Amino acid sequence: EQLEKRHGKRFTLVNARFAKPLDEAALGPIIEKAPVVFTVEEHVRHGGFGSIVLEFCNKSLLDANKLVILAIDDKFIDHGQRVQVLEDVNLHPAGILRSIELRLGLGSDEAHANAPAKAVRVG
Repeated sequence: EQLEKRHGKRFTLVNARFAKPLDEAALGPIIEKAPVVFTVEEHVRHGGFGSIVLEFCNKSLLDANKLVILAIDDKFIDHGQRVQVLEDVNLHPAGILRSIELRLGLGSDEAHANAPAKAVRVG
């Protein structure tokens, strides 16, 4: 919603409520059509939902280079309130928004220069 308001672009949001079993029949056409696919999860990157989608892309001969995994890096994370922890790892709404804008080249250069968000390209 924020991306559409800010940039006038439409995005498709798919709520994958569970990682296994992966709904390959639904996900395959989405990945084929989308220029970029973001996975967002409040878990570590390694072995997470994004990794499962990456394996699916590989198995199905889909372009894995369009996949961007937004997740927690494999490192120690300080304990705290969920809201604060998500902010610390840039998985709060503003951090996710900045990561998407950075990956897609949207917004002003100044905003990007001040954005601490990280996007990881896999493939």
